[in-house]
Amino acid sequence: MSEQDSRTENPRDAGLTVEIVDGVLRISLGVNGLKYAAEHHDSFYLPWTDKWSLVINDPDKFAEEVCRQLQEEQEDGTTPVHTMLDKAIYEAVEQGAEGIDGDAMEALQETEKRELEGE
Repeated sequence: MSEQDSRTENPRDAGLTVEIVDGVLRISLGVNGLKYAAEHHDSFYLPWTDKWSLVINDPDKFAEEVCRQLQEEQEDGTTPVHTMLDKAIYEAVEQGAEGIDGDAMEALQETEKRELEGE
């Protein structure tokens, strides 16, 4: 039985996992997990009806569309995944991540100071 199988019988139903496996950062979400997350997205909630308005009738097709959006490049080649990783890297360093050398925090503080001063 694989590690994925131990979490859920059907990998399509798996919720979001972020893990390191054999030296690889792995982010995964089953298509049915994505369907559930999308159908319960705050943007599609109608409080006056106490219901969500998004109904996904083809989770595989919808997952392909979300995948395409995650890979959509801006003019500089940046994708939403790059932006997510950049934010996570910054937050990890700012929170005192272990496993790094150098003056990363000092550089972050100096950058923030210069931005506030308008440099």
